[in-house]
Amino acid sequence: MRLLPNLAALFFAVVPAHTMAADLQNLSEPDRIAFGQEVRAYILNHPALILEAIEALEREEAARASQSDRALVEAHTAALHDASGTFIGGNTHSAITVVEFVDYKCGYCKRAHQEIAALIAQDDVRLIIREFPILGEESQLGSRFAISTLLLDGPVSYKKIHDHLMTMRGNISEASLQTIAKEHGLNADLIMAKMGSDEVTTVLRKNQELARALRISGTPAILVGDVLSRGYLTTEKMIEILDRDYPDRGAN
Repeated sequence: MRLLPNLAALFFAVVPAHTMAADLQNLSEPDRIAFGQEVRAYILNHPALILEAIEALEREEAARASQSDRALVEAHTAALHDASGTFIGGNTHSAITVVEFVDYKCGYCKRAHQEIAALIAQDDVRLIIREFPILGEESQLGSRFAISTLLLDGPVSYKKIHDHLMTMRGNISEASLQTIAKEHGLNADLIMAKMGSDEVTTVLRKNQELARALRISGTPAILVGDVLSRGYLTTEKMIEILDRDYPDRGAN
């Protein structure tokens, strides 16, 4: 465990000065035993130090992970913002981008859908939605249907389908997708025919490759500016990130 080095550093700060001055590499066996006993006694008398050391370690690891994620995001910025076969909404001219990797069978994606809608309604950000179906055949059907709609009918129709799939209950099937298309006045036969095309497959493959490069293995994954979260975020948390990193941005 990496906890021990942190505790050792803490113990050196609190054990008596004559022990501090000792060269541990050259301690005699009796002195080494005495030192171990002194450290053990201090732990037992001050158990809160363990929690403090664990919290310090967690902060260090979180900072390292954040720095690593920012480097990953920077390295793949062009791919993240690539608009080919991808829905772009919100303020499409905003300099601040939110990217969401979604699966239509993911319960947390459905919750995040509401949070992101609330964010778009009140903040000046651009939204990019990346289809990332990982939960089985129904996920694949939904994503292929949504992408096919985007390619054939554009972002307005895609948004209607996306919102419908994110809020619907029940199974995703070819029959249910046909019904959804007709409800929104779309040509169901054309959309269904394009779902298996190379063009749709290419969009999904690019999203999968990008997710792999960003070490994303689940949904939702949400990028706010250059802060990557591999999981659900509330509107408040996203605004907190934006307030910290873009304090001078405009808001709706």
